[in-house]
Amino acid sequence: MAVCSYLAFCGGIENQSDYIFDAEWVFTAMIITMLSCVLFQKTLQIGRRFERLHTTGADYLFNISIQSLIPTIIITILFAAAGYLIRMAWGNSNITNFGSYMFLRLFNKISGNLLGILLYVVITHLLWFMGIHGTNTLEAVSRQLFEQNVEINQTLIMAGQMPTEIFSKTFLDTFVFLGGCGTALSFVLALCIASKQSHNRKISYVALPSALFNISEIAVFGFPIIFNLTMIIPFILTPVILTFTSALAIKAGLVPAVTQSVEWTVPVLLSGYQATGSITGSLLQLVNLVIGIVIYIPFIRRSEQQETSNFKQAVRQMERDMPLENATAPPLFISATNIHVITMPKPFPWT
Repeated sequence: MAVCSYLAFCGGIENQSDYIFDAEWVFTAMIITMLSCVLFQKTLQIGRRFERLHTTGADYLFNISIQSLIPTIIITILFAAAGYLIRMAWGNSNITNFGSYMFLRLFNKISGNLLGILLYVVITHLLWFMGIHGTNTLEAVSRQLFEQNVEINQTLIMAGQMPTEIFSKTFLDTFVFLGGCGTALSFVLALCIASKQSHNRKISYVALPSALFNISEIAVFGFPIIFNLTMIIPFILTPVILTFTSALAIKAGLVPAVTQSVEWTVPVLLSGYQATGSITGSLLQLVNLVIGIVIYIPFIRRSEQQETSNFKQAVRQMERDMPLENATAPPLFISATNIHVITMPKPFPWT
């Protein structure tokens, strides 16, 4: 149902498959998925009030499939009409990607300053915290509004001038998103240092190799950070602070501005050197890693304390429930051959 609704909304895949399956359409696809599935479930519930067998003696699954036809047709037509009206209103088929369109309009006038980059960092991590791949969702924003700053710096260097642009997608990938979203490498290292629970340490050992290449899913979903209200503060605060420290270091001339685009999978230290052409870029990455570790450690300890407290409460509740269960259960008399359950009007006081 979700796939049919999405393709209907986009107007099919003919002559436009080059963009409707790109990463920036993730937000749109997820919204349509949730809406279509909810609508499908509701229409099926309404249809069950008029449930009847369509063919006498037919298989039950066949009848269920027949009952699903009308809701499927209605919902598909609904999303097709919505996509058609939006395309007609804006005169551009790609404008139906309302997710990227909304974010592009939001960042269009503030992309070149500190406020714009901070807003991008916060929204990206709020999406991640809700389980949505924020980096992919905002890929159109980072590519169209930030990445050209590297080319501007390259042009200035070729003209014999100093680079002036600080913020770019490579700036974020190199100095802020160390290990992936939420500066996951700092989180994994902090978990190795501060965790007192064996299962969390095992997660850190498993997540460390991928975090070195800026792949964060194992860490953020395995701990988990996603939907963990205790960890939302360091998850957003760490990249925000590292954006400040990195921008300040470049503005003060301690680290050269980013003049080379670097792939996001390049490991830490190496990426800092490639992006700036200086060893100070790698040193800034080390400083940022340490700052991230210091921020994460108290929240990791707090999260484990809450986990331990919840476990103890569950055990105490189980201990309180067990006597109640025993008091209401009938006594058992066990013989050599079988078990006889004798139901009494009132249980014995000692049971």
